[in-house]
Amino acid sequence: MKNHKQILVNAKRVCIFRTDGIGDLILTLPMVKVLKAINPDVEINIVASEKTLPLLINQQLIKKVYIIENIIKLPCFLKDRKFDVVFFPRPKPKEVLSSFLAKIPLRVGSAYRFYSFLLNHRVREHRKYGEKSEAQHNINLIASITKENYKIELIPPIIEDELKKQVTNKFNLPINYIIIHPGGTGSAPKLPITKFSEIAKIISSKYNKYIVITGNEAEKKQSQIINKDLPISINLCGLTTLEELIAIIAKSDGVISNSTGVIHIAASLDKKIIGFYPNSPAMNSIRWGPISEIKRILTPTNKNALDKDNMDLISINDIEKAFVELFIS
Repeated sequence: MKNHKQILVNAKRVCIFRTDGIGDLILTLPMVKVLKAINPDVEINIVASEKTLPLLINQQLIKKVYIIENIIKLPCFLKDRKFDVVFFPRPKPKEVLSSFLAKIPLRVGSAYRFYSFLLNHRVREHRKYGEKSEAQHNINLIASITKENYKIELIPPIIEDELKKQVTNKFNLPINYIIIHPGGTGSAPKLPITKFSEIAKIISSKYNKYIVITGNEAEKKQSQIINKDLPISINLCGLTTLEELIAIIAKSDGVISNSTGVIHIAASLDKKIIGFYPNSPAMNSIRWGPISEIKRILTPTNKNALDKDNMDLISINDIEKAFVELFIS
């Protein structure tokens, strides 16, 4: 019987399941480059959520993308495609069970789920302690098999020049602007909207920088608070598709945001980033921060049990200082 490393090195088809959010997928895609470095001829397939599809379109290193919402009989799907290896960066019971029923030779994921016995390569790492980047945890699913170390390299979304022209004309975008993205999915505490509003006024009035506000339909009221009285700004909250938002980020000077998928899109596109993160291990910037060399991360200054995640403790002075260091100096 082949050992796990032999199966991986000689695999013809590998599948990675990442069926949750935008940032989660971006921090998973470095696995693709690692797998291609190990075996350039391997076919890499991704099973993802429909909402993240724009991140995967036209990616040359990925053979095929499957949308989990469209897969009716998952065990049959997996068996028919004859995958040799399947990775579960965030295992879900139905997905893991389906890989077991499909008798995929190598099934890789966390050792710490009640259904982990269905996997035959179980990785003993606790992500909840916030000691490593989510991207590093994902790559370690591979490293646990090969016993090698690998570099984290993000894979940016592919953006057509035509789309950049379209969003510029559609939204009347200026040449230079900074994105403020005040929302988030609710998985982590957020900087108060009043502070986003205050720093937006400082950036716009004091430093004469154009502000573009982004977000989804549910965040319109927040965006209106920020946009009020700004001398030079565009409020695009609820007006863009994900494809358009990616193009808007690509054309920007940088992003100011909570812990969201937008911050990871910006990192993959080498944009300047100011990010706001709580201190609790499961949500902190060590695990969920952007993989970038051009960033400033701000966290609550009081790290006691009661206030360690109180985002209101992030001061405007500290945000302005980070902005000047990153965008002005």
